[in-house]
Amino acid sequence: HREKNNPQVHVFWCISLCTQLDWLDQGGALVIIRYFSGVFLLVIGFILFFPLDNSVQQPASTGVDVIGDLLGPPTHKSTTGSESPVTHKPTDSEPPVTHEPIEPVTTPATGDPKPVTPIGELIGDLEFAVNNVWPLPIETTSKIEKALKVSEEVEISIEAPTQNEKVNQYVKKTFKLFWEDMKTRKDHRTITSAIGASVIPRINVSIKKSADPFAPPFGDNEKYTLTVLENAIEIKAEAFWGVQHALQTLRQICLVYKLDDTRQFILPFGIDISDSPRLPYRGLLIDTGRAFLSVPHIKKVISGMSMLKMNVLHWHITDDQSFPIEIKKYPYLHTNGASWLGYTHNQGTYGAPQTPGRFYSQKEISEIVEFAVLRGVRVIPEIDMPAHTRSWGKGYPEIISKCPNYVSQRASHLKGQYVVNLQLDISVPKTFEIVEAVISEVWDLFPDPIMHVGGDEFFPECWTEDAAQTGRIHQVLYDTSFLSRRKYFDYKIREIIKKKGESSGTKKKMMYWSEAFTDGVIPEIQEKTSTIIQIWNAKELASSTNSRFPFVISNGFYLDLQYKDLTWWNFYSRNPLQGVPSQNHHLFIGAEACAWELTESSSYSNELWPTPNERTGTWFRGWDSKVWLKLIAFSENVWSGSGIRSSSESSVTPVIRKVVSHMKGLGLNMPDFCEPNHADVNNPEVCFPKY
Repeated sequence: HREKNNPQVHVFWCISLCTQLDWLDQGGALVIIRYFSGVFLLVIGFILFFPLDNSVQQPASTGVDVIGDLLGPPTHKSTTGSESPVTHKPTDSEPPVTHEPIEPVTTPATGDPKPVTPIGELIGDLEFAVNNVWPLPIETTSKIEKALKVSEEVEISIEAPTQNEKVNQYVKKTFKLFWEDMKTRKDHRTITSAIGASVIPRINVSIKKSADPFAPPFGDNEKYTLTVLENAIEIKAEAFWGVQHALQTLRQICLVYKLDDTRQFILPFGIDISDSPRLPYRGLLIDTGRAFLSVPHIKKVISGMSMLKMNVLHWHITDDQSFPIEIKKYPYLHTNGASWLGYTHNQGTYGAPQTPGRFYSQKEISEIVEFAVLRGVRVIPEIDMPAHTRSWGKGYPEIISKCPNYVSQRASHLKGQYVVNLQLDISVPKTFEIVEAVISEVWDLFPDPIMHVGGDEFFPECWTEDAAQTGRIHQVLYDTSFLSRRKYFDYKIREIIKKKGESSGTKKKMMYWSEAFTDGVIPEIQEKTSTIIQIWNAKELASSTNSRFPFVISNGFYLDLQYKDLTWWNFYSRNPLQGVPSQNHHLFIGAEACAWELTESSSYSNELWPTPNERTGTWFRGWDSKVWLKLIAFSENVWSGSGIRSSSESSVTPVIRKVVSHMKGLGLNMPDFCEPNHADVNNPEVCFPKY
């Protein structure tokens, strides 16, 4: 009989029995010989299983690890304490962190290809993984007593509201993605013998929320708990998104050990994680209005965001330089306007060659949106207007303002026509016919209840110069001032939005860049909850947040090279509410990092300026080197809190390095984290650049 709580006892008595059974009917010298043989084996057994020196390690065996199968891994308590949970609970306004910083465990990270001794190093690896989950969970109770195995054949039990079939399908799909990732992970350890551990037979998934389990991820419906027991993995979530986040955490604490051509997936027994995001809106902007990003690249970005538990992809689709989205009712918008200018700086095009007319088909967009939903990421489209619309005029020139003097003055001898920003002619009925068609088709393609309509960087000089437009608008507006025209355009947009909402039976909120407020366009809107402001300029922090509209902060989180002095530590430690009056903190819904003007492949630009300054020189604009390291840092800021893990950059560095290794192991292409010498490395494709 195998005693559950004392495996040594059953081994001891097994040896004793093996030496004495069936000898009772023997006699003479044979009994004496076999008796002393039994005593000898008992002594050997006592030495093996009750060693006097506890520091002696169990020898590694070859083939199947029989000792491991009998005893299991040694008991080892987590450095977080056997009973006390590690917690972080910042307030909504995020005052300075007052708890003791959580320093990283210094156990070597996984990824080392050298053979390891499973029993000797397994618990240490598991402890390191649990203590360094990224982003930091709200509460982790860690008492790692032993290791457990899990396999792709594990039974999955799903309990969802009214047994929603769509939920069941999506949960099964996410588990399929989980195992695809685990089977191809590159950050595995090589072992020479099998790891002896019990196999977890079941994963129980429970989705509690009675409301729509697919309402867009936004804070409360992203909560989850993850518990690893001997008989099951328990995942409890408010909605589908919590299941997705739980699996991302499971990816990090599940270690992969490779034995020949097989893989063993090892989890720590005695882990209980409760988690939810501090901010409901955790975004990243991608810019395809300047450089075309391929569909596989956008999917790679979404996969990386999902690993980091970021939930908003803000897709800045169109701009002056390109209109790369298929609009079926007015096809010349994309056939003539997509990538018409190319990606030009300093009188030269760099990066991947631009293909005129290259655009995203509606089928491709639907594919991207579905890909994102399955990974817990919502996609918010931006069609920037009424400025930044020069590309619209390549297909329909009658809807663009005519201001040649402004164009010649705006064009730069360094960047040519690239920086010319033209706006729509709002005096022409055709303009609003096309705008309505664009909004209608984009509305249907992107089911998210938020649509970004831009509203930034408006220059009144062009409208002032266009005398014909002024004459026509005077027939509609008594006051033809810049502000009056801006308000008129916004009124027309809102009428289009309202009409589309009524005909489709859905509603959408409008999101603006903060200039729409500071220009005086939207302050008088009564329905505050129907509008969201995105703030990118420090000068507008106080005035924009005083508007009483919900707001998202991007100030301080720009990824393009004009903000080259921002390091990954700035993205990690900066409080997004810095500079925002405290009385407006309750309107803060989240933060967004913005990746403007970056190319998919490796590219450089020679930044020359009229007067020498810190921007002059050759700068790297490739996505992988410019984005990932800072985005990793940013993700813990918006999920857990700024500087939540430690106030010391050197303390967070080992954990950042581990996250980079984990994401690379899951197939994302990015440089290595080469701190502390990365500032001296001139090849940003090998090491992340400092800026």
